[in-house]
Amino acid sequence: MRLSLTLYLVGFVQFVSLTVSVGASNSDLPSDWTSGAGGWQSNPIKGYVCAKGSFHYHNTLAQFATTMKKRELELGLHNRGGLRYPNAYALWSVVLALKPKLIVESGVHNGHTSWLLRRASDTYGGATIVRLDPNAAGWKDNNTDRTIDLRGQRFKDFNNVRWQERFSSEALSTALVFFDDHQDQVQRLLQAKRHGFLHLYFDDNYIAGTGDAFSVKDACDGAESQGGGFVRLAFGGPKPFRCTNFKRQCHEAGDAELSRAYLTLTTNVEVYWEPAPFATLTAPYQVLRKYFDGGQYLGPKSNVWNVEHFHEAVVEASYKQPLLSLEEVARTLEIPKPDLEQEMQYFVPNAYVKLKAYTVPYSMNSRVFRNWLPPRRRYRTEF
Repeated sequence: MRLSLTLYLVGFVQFVSLTVSVGASNSDLPSDWTSGAGGWQSNPIKGYVCAKGSFHYHNTLAQFATTMKKRELELGLHNRGGLRYPNAYALWSVVLALKPKLIVESGVHNGHTSWLLRRASDTYGGATIVRLDPNAAGWKDNNTDRTIDLRGQRFKDFNNVRWQERFSSEALSTALVFFDDHQDQVQRLLQAKRHGFLHLYFDDNYIAGTGDAFSVKDACDGAESQGGGFVRLAFGGPKPFRCTNFKRQCHEAGDAELSRAYLTLTTNVEVYWEPAPFATLTAPYQVLRKYFDGGQYLGPKSNVWNVEHFHEAVVEASYKQPLLSLEEVARTLEIPKPDLEQEMQYFVPNAYVKLKAYTVPYSMNSRVFRNWLPPRRRYRTEF
Protein backbone atom coordinates (compact mmCIF):
# COMPACT_ATOMS: atom_id res chain seq x y z
CA MET A 1 0.00 0.00 0.00
CA ARG A 2 1.36 3.40 -0.93
CA LEU A 3 -0.27 6.75 -0.43
CA SER A 4 1.07 9.35 -2.86
CA LEU A 5 0.68 13.05 -2.23
CA THR A 6 0.70 14.56 -5.71
CA LEU A 7 0.48 18.07 -7.04
CA TYR A 8 0.05 19.29 -10.60
CA LEU A 9 1.50 22.70 -11.38
CA VAL A 10 -1.13 24.58 -13.27
CA GLY A 11 0.25 26.26 -16.38
CA PHE A 12 3.46 24.21 -16.47
CA VAL A 13 4.26 20.96 -18.23
CA GLN A 14 5.58 19.45 -15.04
CA PHE A 15 4.51 16.88 -12.51
CA VAL A 16 6.06 16.54 -9.09
CA SER A 17 5.42 13.91 -6.49
CA LEU A 18 6.83 12.83 -3.17
CA THR A 19 5.63 9.47 -1.95
CA VAL A 20 4.53 8.88 1.59
CA SER A 21 4.87 5.14 2.02
CA VAL A 22 3.93 3.22 5.08
CA GLY A 23 6.75 1.28 6.70
CA ALA A 24 9.81 -0.29 5.11
CA SER A 25 10.48 -2.44 2.10
CA ASN A 26 13.35 -4.70 1.14
CA SER A 27 14.94 -1.77 -0.69
CA ASP A 28 15.65 -0.23 2.73
CA LEU A 29 18.21 -2.94 3.45
CA PRO A 30 21.90 -2.47 2.77
CA SER A 31 22.81 -4.01 -0.57
CA ASP A 32 24.94 -6.70 1.09
CA TRP A 33 23.00 -7.06 4.34
CA THR A 34 23.09 -10.36 6.19
CA SER A 35 21.97 -11.07 9.72
CA GLY A 36 21.98 -13.81 12.29
CA ALA A 37 19.16 -15.83 13.73
CA GLY A 38 15.82 -14.16 13.30
CA GLY A 39 17.16 -11.89 10.60
CA TRP A 40 15.25 -9.00 9.15
CA GLN A 41 11.61 -9.52 8.37
CA SER A 42 9.49 -7.32 6.15
CA ASN A 43 6.27 -6.48 7.94
CA PRO A 44 3.17 -5.18 6.16
CA ILE A 45 3.83 -1.59 5.22
CA LYS A 46 1.94 0.95 7.27
CA GLY A 47 2.27 4.60 8.19
CA TYR A 48 3.91 7.71 6.81
CA VAL A 49 7.49 7.52 5.58
CA CYS A 50 8.52 10.18 3.10
CA ALA A 51 10.54 8.86 0.15
CA LYS A 52 11.82 9.86 -3.27
CA GLY A 53 14.44 8.09 -5.35
CA SER A 54 16.74 5.56 -3.72
CA PHE A 55 19.96 5.41 -1.73
CA HIS A 56 22.36 2.47 -1.73
CA TYR A 57 24.62 1.66 1.20
CA HIS A 58 26.40 -1.32 2.71
CA ASN A 59 26.28 -3.28 5.93
CA THR A 60 29.09 -1.81 8.03
CA LEU A 61 27.60 -2.58 11.45
CA ALA A 62 30.63 -4.60 12.61
CA GLN A 63 33.00 -1.79 11.59
CA PHE A 64 30.70 0.72 13.30
CA ALA A 65 30.74 -1.39 16.46
CA THR A 66 34.54 -1.38 16.57
CA THR A 67 34.60 2.39 16.13
CA MET A 68 31.98 3.01 18.81
CA LYS A 69 33.94 0.92 21.32
CA LYS A 70 36.78 3.40 20.85
CA ARG A 71 34.40 6.32 21.30
CA GLU A 72 33.06 4.78 24.49
CA LEU A 73 36.60 4.66 25.89
CA GLU A 74 37.36 8.25 24.89
CA LEU A 75 34.02 10.01 25.35
CA GLY A 76 31.66 7.65 27.18
CA LEU A 77 28.77 5.43 26.13
CA HIS A 78 25.88 7.88 25.90
CA ASN A 79 25.95 11.06 23.82
CA ARG A 80 23.50 13.02 25.95
CA GLY A 81 21.76 15.75 24.00
CA GLY A 82 23.40 14.56 20.78
CA LEU A 83 23.29 11.79 18.19
CA ARG A 84 22.46 8.43 19.78
CA TYR A 85 23.52 4.99 18.52
CA PRO A 86 20.75 4.34 15.91
CA ASN A 87 21.09 7.77 14.31
CA ALA A 88 24.88 7.64 14.56
CA TYR A 89 24.88 4.39 12.58
CA ALA A 90 22.66 5.91 9.90
CA LEU A 91 24.99 8.91 9.52
CA TRP A 92 28.03 6.60 9.54
CA SER A 93 26.45 4.57 6.70
CA VAL A 94 25.81 7.67 4.59
CA VAL A 95 29.35 9.00 5.05
CA LEU A 96 30.90 5.66 4.08
CA ALA A 97 28.61 5.42 1.05
CA LEU A 98 29.31 8.95 -0.25
CA LYS A 99 32.95 9.26 0.87
CA PRO A 100 32.85 13.08 0.84
CA LYS A 101 36.16 14.95 0.90
CA LEU A 102 34.44 17.93 2.54
CA ILE A 103 32.03 17.60 5.47
CA VAL A 104 30.19 20.52 7.07
CA GLU A 105 28.75 20.04 10.55
CA SER A 106 26.26 22.76 11.48
CA GLY A 107 25.60 22.24 15.18
CA VAL A 108 28.38 20.52 17.12
CA HIS A 109 27.20 20.39 20.77
CA ASN A 110 29.68 18.23 22.70
CA GLY A 111 31.58 17.03 19.63
CA HIS A 112 30.72 13.32 19.75
CA THR A 113 29.42 13.44 16.18
CA SER A 114 32.52 15.34 15.08
CA TRP A 115 34.55 12.46 16.49
CA LEU A 116 32.42 9.97 14.53
CA LEU A 117 32.70 11.96 11.29
CA ARG A 118 36.47 12.08 11.66
CA ARG A 119 36.70 8.33 12.22
CA ALA A 120 34.33 7.58 9.34
CA SER A 121 36.27 9.78 6.91
CA ASP A 122 39.55 8.19 8.00
CA THR A 123 38.33 4.90 6.51
CA TYR A 124 38.59 6.31 2.97
CA GLY A 125 41.50 8.73 3.19
CA GLY A 126 40.11 11.56 5.28
CA ALA A 127 38.05 14.70 4.78
CA THR A 128 38.18 18.38 5.61
CA ILE A 129 35.58 18.98 8.32
CA VAL A 130 34.09 22.44 8.92
CA ARG A 131 32.42 22.77 12.33
CA LEU A 132 29.89 25.53 13.05
CA ASP A 133 28.56 26.22 16.53
CA PRO A 134 28.14 29.33 18.74
CA ASN A 135 29.73 27.36 21.59
CA ALA A 136 33.29 26.06 21.51
CA ALA A 137 32.92 23.36 24.16
CA GLY A 138 33.31 19.64 23.61
CA TRP A 139 35.74 17.36 21.79
CA LYS A 140 38.61 19.07 20.01
CA ASP A 141 39.78 17.66 16.69
CA ASN A 142 43.58 17.58 16.77
CA ASN A 143 43.74 17.05 13.01
CA THR A 144 44.19 20.79 12.59
CA ASP A 145 45.29 20.53 8.96
CA ARG A 146 41.89 19.14 8.00
CA THR A 147 39.64 20.91 10.50
CA ILE A 148 38.12 24.37 10.16
CA ASP A 149 36.60 25.37 13.50
CA LEU A 150 34.06 28.18 13.23
CA ARG A 151 32.92 27.87 16.82
CA GLY A 152 32.76 30.16 19.81
CA GLN A 153 34.05 33.64 19.00
CA ARG A 154 34.76 32.58 15.40
CA PHE A 155 31.21 31.31 14.88
CA LYS A 156 29.39 32.04 11.64
CA ASP A 157 25.95 30.80 10.75
CA PHE A 158 25.96 28.31 7.89
CA ASN A 159 24.24 30.76 5.56
CA ASN A 160 26.76 33.53 6.33
CA VAL A 161 29.87 31.55 5.43
CA ARG A 162 31.38 32.52 2.05
CA TRP A 163 31.50 28.96 0.81
CA GLN A 164 32.01 29.75 -2.87
CA GLU A 165 35.02 31.92 -2.08
CA ARG A 166 36.67 29.17 -0.06
CA PHE A 167 35.88 25.99 -2.02
CA SER A 168 35.51 25.02 -5.67
CA SER A 169 32.17 24.13 -7.23
CA GLU A 170 33.21 20.49 -7.42
CA ALA A 171 34.16 20.42 -3.74
CA LEU A 172 30.82 21.90 -2.72
CA SER A 173 28.73 19.68 -4.99
CA THR A 174 30.34 16.50 -3.61
CA ALA A 175 30.43 17.64 0.04
CA LEU A 176 28.09 16.40 2.75
CA VAL A 177 26.37 18.94 5.01
CA PHE A 178 25.14 17.59 8.33
CA PHE A 179 22.48 19.80 9.93
CA ASP A 180 21.94 19.37 13.66
CA ASP A 181 21.30 23.03 14.46
CA HIS A 182 17.54 23.01 15.13
CA GLN A 183 16.79 25.54 12.40
CA ASP A 184 13.99 25.45 9.81
CA GLN A 185 15.15 22.59 7.59
CA VAL A 186 13.40 23.73 4.42
CA GLN A 187 15.15 27.07 4.75
CA ARG A 188 18.45 25.27 5.30
CA LEU A 189 17.77 23.20 2.18
CA LEU A 190 17.33 26.33 0.06
CA GLN A 191 20.38 28.00 1.59
CA ALA A 192 22.52 24.94 0.90
CA LYS A 193 21.42 24.85 -2.71
CA ARG A 194 22.20 28.54 -3.21
CA HIS A 195 25.72 27.93 -1.89
CA GLY A 196 26.26 25.01 -4.28
CA PHE A 197 25.80 22.02 -1.95
CA LEU A 198 23.88 18.97 -3.17
CA HIS A 199 24.22 16.34 -0.41
CA LEU A 200 22.49 17.08 2.90
CA TYR A 201 21.79 15.08 6.03
CA PHE A 202 19.21 16.26 8.57
CA ASP A 203 19.07 15.18 12.19
CA ASP A 204 15.93 15.89 14.24
CA ASN A 205 13.70 15.31 11.21
CA TYR A 206 10.64 15.35 13.41
CA ILE A 207 7.22 13.99 12.52
CA ALA A 208 4.86 16.66 11.18
CA GLY A 209 3.37 18.83 13.90
CA THR A 210 6.12 18.06 16.43
CA GLY A 211 9.71 19.09 17.08
CA ASP A 212 11.42 22.39 17.84
CA ALA A 213 12.03 23.34 14.18
CA PHE A 214 10.13 22.83 10.93
CA SER A 215 11.45 19.61 9.39
CA VAL A 216 11.62 18.29 5.84
CA LYS A 217 9.40 15.41 7.03
CA ASP A 218 6.88 18.03 8.13
CA ALA A 219 7.05 19.67 4.70
CA CYS A 220 6.49 16.27 3.09
CA ASP A 221 3.20 15.92 4.97
CA GLY A 222 1.82 18.53 2.59
CA ALA A 223 -1.17 20.80 3.05
CA GLU A 224 -4.86 20.01 3.35
CA SER A 225 -5.50 21.52 -0.08
CA GLN A 226 -2.99 19.03 -1.53
CA GLY A 227 -4.70 16.05 0.07
CA GLY A 228 -2.20 15.89 2.94
CA GLY A 229 -1.56 17.33 6.36
CA PHE A 230 -3.05 14.37 8.24
CA VAL A 231 -0.13 13.69 10.55
CA ARG A 232 0.41 17.39 11.27
CA LEU A 233 -3.25 17.70 12.23
CA ALA A 234 -2.90 14.79 14.65
CA PHE A 235 -0.10 16.47 16.57
CA GLY A 236 -0.31 20.18 15.81
CA GLY A 237 -4.06 20.58 15.69
CA PRO A 238 -5.99 22.69 13.15
CA LYS A 239 -3.67 25.70 13.59
CA PRO A 240 -0.12 24.32 13.42
CA PHE A 241 2.98 26.43 13.99
CA ARG A 242 6.13 26.61 11.90
CA CYS A 243 9.12 27.06 14.18
CA THR A 244 12.87 27.54 14.03
CA ASN A 245 15.81 28.15 16.38
CA PHE A 246 14.88 25.64 19.09
CA LYS A 247 11.22 26.74 18.90
CA ARG A 248 12.13 30.27 19.97
CA GLN A 249 10.63 31.74 16.81
CA CYS A 250 7.25 30.42 15.71
CA HIS A 251 4.33 31.57 13.61
CA GLU A 252 1.06 30.02 12.59
CA ALA A 253 1.44 28.24 9.26
CA GLY A 254 -1.57 28.39 6.98
CA ASP A 255 -2.50 26.13 4.11
CA ALA A 256 -0.81 28.33 1.48
CA GLU A 257 2.53 28.34 3.33
CA LEU A 258 2.45 24.60 3.95
CA SER A 259 1.60 24.03 0.31
CA ARG A 260 4.62 26.10 -0.75
CA ALA A 261 6.86 24.15 1.65
CA TYR A 262 5.76 20.86 0.07
CA LEU A 263 6.28 22.28 -3.41
CA THR A 264 9.73 23.58 -2.43
CA LEU A 265 10.69 20.11 -1.25
CA THR A 266 9.37 18.24 -4.28
CA THR A 267 10.85 20.57 -6.89
CA ASN A 268 14.33 20.78 -5.36
CA VAL A 269 14.93 17.21 -4.21
CA GLU A 270 16.23 14.37 -6.36
CA VAL A 271 16.56 11.83 -3.53
CA TYR A 272 14.89 11.82 -0.12
CA TRP A 273 15.70 8.83 2.08
CA GLU A 274 14.85 8.19 5.72
CA PRO A 275 17.12 5.55 7.31
CA ALA A 276 15.42 2.74 9.19
CA PRO A 277 16.31 2.22 12.86
CA PHE A 278 18.90 -0.54 13.09
CA ALA A 279 17.14 -2.20 16.04
CA THR A 280 13.64 -2.51 17.45
CA LEU A 281 12.38 0.73 18.98
CA THR A 282 11.52 0.33 22.65
CA ALA A 283 9.43 3.52 23.01
CA PRO A 284 9.23 5.24 19.61
CA TYR A 285 7.00 8.03 20.93
CA GLN A 286 9.00 8.80 24.10
CA VAL A 287 11.08 11.64 22.66
CA LEU A 288 7.95 13.21 21.11
CA ARG A 289 5.62 13.21 24.11
CA LYS A 290 6.35 16.82 25.01
CA TYR A 291 5.09 17.88 21.57
CA PHE A 292 1.73 16.08 21.68
CA ASP A 293 -1.03 18.67 21.38
CA GLY A 294 -3.84 16.17 20.99
CA GLY A 295 -5.11 17.10 17.56
CA GLN A 296 -7.23 14.94 15.32
CA TYR A 297 -6.40 12.60 12.44
CA LEU A 298 -8.51 12.40 9.28
CA GLY A 299 -6.30 10.22 7.08
CA PRO A 300 -6.44 6.51 6.22
CA LYS A 301 -7.33 4.39 9.24
CA SER A 302 -5.62 1.29 10.58
CA ASN A 303 -7.05 -1.27 12.97
CA VAL A 304 -4.17 -0.62 15.38
CA TRP A 305 -4.99 3.07 15.72
CA ASN A 306 -7.32 2.89 18.67
CA VAL A 307 -8.31 5.79 20.87
CA GLU A 308 -6.23 4.82 23.90
CA HIS A 309 -2.88 4.64 22.10
CA PHE A 310 -3.74 6.72 19.06
CA HIS A 311 -0.75 9.09 18.91
CA GLU A 312 1.71 6.34 19.75
CA ALA A 313 0.35 4.29 16.84
CA VAL A 314 0.70 7.19 14.41
CA VAL A 315 4.32 7.67 15.52
CA GLU A 316 5.13 3.99 15.06
CA ALA A 317 3.50 4.06 11.63
CA SER A 318 5.68 7.01 10.63
CA TYR A 319 8.94 5.07 11.05
CA LYS A 320 10.40 2.35 8.87
CA GLN A 321 10.58 -1.16 10.23
CA PRO A 322 13.81 -1.94 12.16
CA LEU A 323 16.60 -3.80 10.40
CA LEU A 324 17.44 -6.15 13.27
CA SER A 325 16.33 -7.19 16.73
CA LEU A 326 17.64 -5.58 19.91
CA GLU A 327 19.44 -8.81 20.79
CA GLU A 328 21.30 -8.96 17.47
CA VAL A 329 22.45 -5.35 17.60
CA ALA A 330 23.41 -5.48 21.28
CA ARG A 331 25.48 -8.58 20.59
CA THR A 332 27.25 -6.95 17.63
CA LEU A 333 27.92 -3.70 19.49
CA GLU A 334 28.96 -5.62 22.61
CA ILE A 335 26.90 -3.45 24.91
CA PRO A 336 24.28 -4.55 27.47
CA LYS A 337 20.77 -4.82 26.06
CA PRO A 338 19.34 -2.34 28.65
CA ASP A 339 21.86 0.28 27.47
CA LEU A 340 20.81 -0.26 23.86
CA GLU A 341 17.14 -0.04 24.86
CA GLN A 342 17.88 3.33 26.44
CA GLU A 343 19.62 4.51 23.26
CA MET A 344 16.68 3.40 21.08
CA GLN A 345 14.27 5.54 23.12
CA TYR A 346 15.92 8.64 21.66
CA PHE A 347 15.52 7.66 18.02
CA VAL A 348 14.25 10.50 15.85
CA PRO A 349 13.88 10.20 12.06
CA ASN A 350 16.82 11.49 10.04
CA ALA A 351 16.92 12.18 6.32
CA TYR A 352 19.51 12.09 3.57
CA VAL A 353 18.63 14.55 0.81
CA LYS A 354 20.25 14.88 -2.58
CA LEU A 355 19.31 18.15 -4.24
CA LYS A 356 18.78 18.71 -7.91
CA ALA A 357 21.66 20.65 -9.44
CA TYR A 358 21.02 24.07 -10.92
CA THR A 359 20.43 23.94 -14.66
CA VAL A 360 21.59 26.62 -17.08
CA PRO A 361 18.66 28.66 -18.40
CA TYR A 362 17.73 28.18 -22.05
CA SER A 363 18.74 31.62 -23.28
CA MET A 364 22.43 32.20 -22.59
CA ASN A 365 22.08 35.92 -23.29
CA SER A 366 18.94 36.55 -21.32
CA ARG A 367 18.72 38.74 -18.25
CA VAL A 368 17.61 35.64 -16.34
CA PHE A 369 20.89 33.92 -17.21
CA ARG A 370 22.99 36.95 -16.28
CA ASN A 371 21.23 37.12 -12.91
CA TRP A 372 21.72 33.37 -12.47
CA LEU A 373 25.50 33.56 -12.78
CA PRO A 374 27.31 33.35 -9.41
CA PRO A 375 29.59 36.24 -8.43
CA ARG A 376 33.18 36.05 -9.60
CA ARG A 377 35.08 33.91 -7.16
CA ARG A 378 38.10 35.15 -5.27
CA TYR A 379 39.43 32.14 -3.43
CA ARG A 380 40.34 32.96 0.12
CA THR A 381 42.14 31.21 2.93
CA GLU A 382 39.89 32.70 5.60
CA PHE A 383 36.14 32.66 6.04
